[in-house]
Amino acid sequence: MNRRAFAASMARELSRCERHHYPLSLALLDIDHFKKINDSRGHPVGDRVIAQVGELLRTHLRLSDLAARWGGGEFVVAYTSTDFGGARIAAERLREAIERVELYSDAGDRIAVTVSMGLASLHSNEELSSLVDRADKAMYVSKNAGRNRVSVCSEDTAVGASPAVPNAGPALRAN
Repeated sequence: MNRRAFAASMARELSRCERHHYPLSLALLDIDHFKKINDSRGHPVGDRVIAQVGELLRTHLRLSDLAARWGGGEFVVAYTSTDFGGARIAAERLREAIERVELYSDAGDRIAVTVSMGLASLHSNEELSSLVDRADKAMYVSKNAGRNRVSVCSEDTAVGASPAVPNAGPALRAN
């Protein structure tokens, strides 16, 4: 999906969550050093990286989950009917699968692909923009903590809190 289709699907999903009190968690992920891949190896290679991450989303998510390209090297995933604990496990599995990608340049050089992820769980009456904003802030904690990791909003760490990242502030934590 693109961003617009994702937003439309999420409007329906958020309504369903509110009505039936279903949990929902959202991950925002950014391909680490994507601009460098595009600049040093060319946009066709960058396009292959995007396609590979998209394919991994398709194969690693449930049919009920929603995923979309958010922009540039960013993707968004909605783990439907999934509480924070389940989403955290799924996000880490996805991060590991992306890290194992075997992608090569035209010259035969391996291209390392990793992602920084931020994870947040839906609060009652929360709008998509707020949920995405919290996941985005957590994603930047991942980037600042060294990349290739999943970070979460501390208010969502009811299941197995991660150690705090120095200077990350009280609201965010990184794995």
